[in-house]
Amino acid sequence: MKTAHIFGPSLSKKDVGALTSPLLFNDGEVVFRKNKGKSCIEQSFKGRLGYLQQYNIVVDESVCIPIEIKQSDLYVAYSIHSRAKILLSDSENRHVLSLHQGRALYAYLPKGNYNLTLSPGKYQLFGFYFDVGMFDDGGDREFSFLKPLLEAHRNSSSAPLMSTDFSLDAKTEAYIHALCLRIKTGDLSSQIYMFTTMKDLIKLSKTKIEEKYEPKNYKKTIVEAAKIILESNVEAEGVRYKLTAVADRLAISLNYLQIIFKVESGETLSQFKGRIIVEKAKKLMRDGKMPKETSELCGFENLPAFYRFFKRETQMTPKDYILDQPS
Repeated sequence: MKTAHIFGPSLSKKDVGALTSPLLFNDGEVVFRKNKGKSCIEQSFKGRLGYLQQYNIVVDESVCIPIEIKQSDLYVAYSIHSRAKILLSDSENRHVLSLHQGRALYAYLPKGNYNLTLSPGKYQLFGFYFDVGMFDDGGDREFSFLKPLLEAHRNSSSAPLMSTDFSLDAKTEAYIHALCLRIKTGDLSSQIYMFTTMKDLIKLSKTKIEEKYEPKNYKKTIVEAAKIILESNVEAEGVRYKLTAVADRLAISLNYLQIIFKVESGETLSQFKGRIIVEKAKKLMRDGKMPKETSELCGFENLPAFYRFFKRETQMTPKDYILDQPS
């Protein structure tokens, strides 16, 4: 933000007086400005994989603050406290985004000039941008709300793009406070913590968006879909069908799918898949198939592998199962 022409030059330490922020960064740059009924505290910290910013602003009249985006990137904006709706427009005075108190959003902003309009009141704005490379190679799979923005960034789009907005909560604010209090220049542990906490904040954003915009039975719906996918594909491919293919079909990470599947169904994905294969094998053998043919139809590389699997799952061999069937 270009704040000097509105809030005046930076103050020396002896002139700061009562100006203070409810959240002061542990490290980084801080600039205090005051011009009659207007004041601004600007804080920033540049890490290896991200950049943090916070502004505490007081204005006694409506102001329009110029912003220069020097590099097209993804940004996250949190309106922790605001007197009124925050408005951002481009250099042609076209609306880009608006944000209410207690709300946040992600934005892809192309390089260029923008204007931030604030009504009279107090504002606490926090934001960060991060190395979008963390989402390469499928890393964005479970973050569907970010995919359009990441695509715009990868394609160097000339048009701004926003995510849906979402509410802040006590947990989110606690993460922000912890992050700002633990940053430290030149400290490896601090850099790792910063990167990890930014990822946690992104995950929290996903959760808040799901709570508002996804159905309440979102996880149950995902698990039911996973069962359908497994049942149909294991029936066709047997043991060869990979669990990663289920996650890919659902556009979420395998780790996340495994977690919610266990919670919602009481068994793991592997256990469910194994149960399907066992039932298929039993049906084939009840229908008169011999173990070797059953093994092939269930996708096993060889008969010993099928025997080991069947014995582990049923505590009996395929041959014993066939002999146990009524004649």
